[in-house]
Amino acid sequence: MLEYEKMSKPQLKGERPMATQATVVFLCREKEVYMGMKTDKIGVGCYTGPGGKIHTNKEGVALESIPDCASREVFEEIGVIVMPKSLDQVAIISFVNQGETPANTSVFEVYFFLTHKWLGEPIDSAEMKAGRWFPISDLIERPTTTAKLMAADPLFLPLIFSGQKIIGECIYAPGGQKVVEDWHYEVVEDFSEFTV
Repeated sequence: MLEYEKMSKPQLKGERPMATQATVVFLCREKEVYMGMKTDKIGVGCYTGPGGKIHTNKEGVALESIPDCASREVFEEIGVIVMPKSLDQVAIISFVNQGETPANTSVFEVYFFLTHKWLGEPIDSAEMKAGRWFPISDLIERPTTTAKLMAADPLFLPLIFSGQKIIGECIYAPGGQKVVEDWHYEVVEDFSEFTV
């Protein structure tokens, strides 16, 4: 397994923008996890679980809970039904996408879930294609050679697929989500301190 150190929290230049909340869900069966290749927005061309942003109104107020968003996104992207109560939260990670200026910086607070219960069989969609089952052991032991992943994914997927629950922050260097400038995390017992 790859080893990653916990790092001190860095300071960004300028003010940090308000975080956009999003979800990602990994369907797990026996010793495999389902992932598809994103075709749009963040992560294009990379394998991940289905997910997306929480629906909000014009004032930015959430119109759905985080588990409801996760269930909706799974259905929209791979056509299976996941009940919110069958989601096991495994991580909350803030991804800071630095722009050339502080005004061009965005932050996504992403809630990650695993599930072992769903109805239906995963299918490709306009948002996610080439879906397939990956051995979990390969994503733990050699994530960078198992699938084409976003730059930060090899840092945390081995942790969550090994049974750890984490709170983390990933700061991408300016120019897209290609280079991780900083990564730090802490292992937690649960997420009771956080609203879900």
